[in-house]
Amino acid sequence: MSDNISGAFEWGDLEGPQVIDVVDPDDPRVDDFRDLNSVDRRPDLPSGKGLVIAEGVLVVQRMLASRFVPHAFLGTQRRLAELAHDLPGVPAPFYRASPEVMAQVVGFHLNRGVLGVARRPPS
Repeated sequence: MSDNISGAFEWGDLEGPQVIDVVDPDDPRVDDFRDLNSVDRRPDLPSGKGLVIAEGVLVVQRMLASRFVPHAFLGTQRRLAELAHDLPGVPAPFYRASPEVMAQVVGFHLNRGVLGVARRPPS
């Protein structure tokens, strides 16, 4: 694994996640991360979509080690590089975005730079 000259991450011999660049905050592929600051639209609440949201590298790492199976990540290039050793073999796509696009998607500036989302198992 190494960074190439353009700043994109190369996985080398490891099977990393599919990295998809998101430049449009209205991209429907990141809908599970949308408007997290709006209580009535949060997907992780009982009235929401039944999702578990992990924010930050440490919490995403904990999600990966837990019973929750992430189905997508949204983050910056810097956080993708920080998670490089944790993501090989994870089938969920990593939607890479600038901090500005992430802020427009989630509804606030995200200092931690990465989110993971998993479906909450039925109770």
